[in-house]
Amino acid sequence: MDKLPTPLWVCHATFIRQGGDVVQPLAAAALELGTDRLARLSSGQCPWECDEQPLIAAYPAHQFLEATRAWRCAEPMHVIDLFAEHRVVTNGLQTETADPDLRGVLQASDRTAVERSSGEQHCEAVVKGLALLVRRLVPDLGQALRRGLYAKAVAGMQHRGFPISPIFHRAAIGLLERLREECCSAGRRREADDRLAKALRQTERAVSLPVGGDWRSRYELRPYAASTGRNQPKHSEHAWDAARFLISPPEGRAILVIDFAAEEFGVAANLSGDPAMIADYYTGDAYQNFGRRVGIDDRQLLKSLLLPLMYGKPAIGLARDCEITLQQARQIEAIHRGAYRHFWSWVDDVKAFAINEGSLHTVYGWRRQLNIADGIPPKDRLRSFANFPIQAHATEVLWQACRILRRKGFDVCGVNQDAVMLECDEGDIGDVKRAAEAGLADAAADVLGRPLKVDTEIVRSGERLRKGQRDWDKLTAAVGSKEVAWR
Repeated sequence: MDKLPTPLWVCHATFIRQGGDVVQPLAAAALELGTDRLARLSSGQCPWECDEQPLIAAYPAHQFLEATRAWRCAEPMHVIDLFAEHRVVTNGLQTETADPDLRGVLQASDRTAVERSSGEQHCEAVVKGLALLVRRLVPDLGQALRRGLYAKAVAGMQHRGFPISPIFHRAAIGLLERLREECCSAGRRREADDRLAKALRQTERAVSLPVGGDWRSRYELRPYAASTGRNQPKHSEHAWDAARFLISPPEGRAILVIDFAAEEFGVAANLSGDPAMIADYYTGDAYQNFGRRVGIDDRQLLKSLLLPLMYGKPAIGLARDCEITLQQARQIEAIHRGAYRHFWSWVDDVKAFAINEGSLHTVYGWRRQLNIADGIPPKDRLRSFANFPIQAHATEVLWQACRILRRKGFDVCGVNQDAVMLECDEGDIGDVKRAAEAGLADAAADVLGRPLKVDTEIVRSGERLRKGQRDWDKLTAAVGSKEVAWR
């Protein structure tokens, strides 16, 4: 980019993340491009407060925003996430091909996690280095500002965290003691030992989850970490995944989990324009509609079949994973390719485009490059690359949903795959549900041209998420008791 708008502040912060508590900022600095004015940030004060439309750039932006939020600094109107922009430029390339000057500055920024006590001098050195490279990291300002809105949403989610029930947490500790006693008992059958060991590992992971003094779990969501742009939080810290049976709202509050129904199938249908896929998605249940084509009623089996089929998994792999015969797998594959001809023609076009152009991108510019210097990649890698448009556009839809929900002022706790979790007062459930569902529909229409279907689960204080309750029931069944089910 030849010219960046001014004033633009390049920023960096160091902080401590202890357990599940709100981060504690240690030091922060900001450098104004054009004037080279250097400022140190402190609690309640930031240099852009007097700017009419403040714009900041940080690497990564969500961490800087989360740290300064803890200081109660005014949130800037516009944000450039230099980590996201760096990913757009290098996504799919080998690390060693990166610009050495750029790599040095970014490595210094990444050391925030290690050098917690490095203070103002470290922050000032980072912002000076980033200021020299920011134009190379922001080739498209419009797309960068759009991604910056998601960075603001992520900072809010990490600051808010997931509500953990102290009652459910104590029950899990009680269950953990029982499981340890049972695992130490001798003379059990091998199957029982395996079941107990698995339950023990899952419960230990949940109980060790980072939880703050306010009974909220906060952790690094790691946005943009996947090649498709999706978050990739550490499994051991991911409350919605590793410990969903502990999540429950406090008294007087409620949780709404809103997810896109069969999102990737719906995204594929809209991107490819396949009329049969569109009909199967929007008229009834996509899995059951496909089941009628292949003569299968088991919805769980259909879910295990449909996405791998769509992503080109070979019949031998389908047969193994779904426990069906190779002949059945080949018949199902043939029916899928016959029913959704437009989709498979589109997949071939995607592969051809990737080979000819060397990259693919979403409608809003998230890009993945295909390194073809050594010739056309093997089939399995090319198949993975061809799946990129579906998964990356699904991510774009979720990003846009978070932007809309944040703009509407909702308390978003976090995201997981194709779902968002909101928290609200119990008396506001109806209004929040209608407005949030409309927001998700608008997000899909903005990215794909038409809305996707959504499902909503409502959880009140003292209740568990549906999947969390199923997890808990399996864990308590492992010790053959329901004594610790709720207390």
